[in-house]
Amino acid sequence: MPICELETIEDDATPLCEEMEVAIETPPPEAPGPHHRRRPWRWVFAAFFAIVCLAAGLFLNSVAAAPTRIEPLPFGFQAGQRQDRVALTWNPTARAVRDATRATLTIQDGPETEDVELNPAVLRLGGLSYNPVFQDLSFRLSLAGSSRRTVSEQAHVSLRP
Repeated sequence: MPICELETIEDDATPLCEEMEVAIETPPPEAPGPHHRRRPWRWVFAAFFAIVCLAAGLFLNSVAAAPTRIEPLPFGFQAGQRQDRVALTWNPTARAVRDATRATLTIQDGPETEDVELNPAVLRLGGLSYNPVFQDLSFRLSLAGSSRRTVSEQAHVSLRP
């Protein structure tokens, strides 16, 4: 309890301790020390680091989630029986066919093997017909481009009598 003095003014006693209580109970304001200073550059660095991590995560996620296109046949070379003949087909709009400067069709008809050079006009047609001698046939179409890279595909047919 605070100590109060009583003062008498014309027979009234009023305590003067109200002012003293305010003065005693209110502590003087403290000056902030050097360890209380704010450092905004830390927040800027933290925000920059968070943005970089977020961007890296999005980039890695987009790379990992990107769909991969698998094209097992670059030009779709196929062989199929049509009555007593074999139809050889390929995609004339495929990049390997369009870029081909040379084409070789290797035909294995039973025990016999033959290489046939195809010109660009035949390649643009997208197919040809072959009259077989034997029932077991294998074909290989090899395309050579201007980059000296060769792409080949094979097809096999067993004819039914």
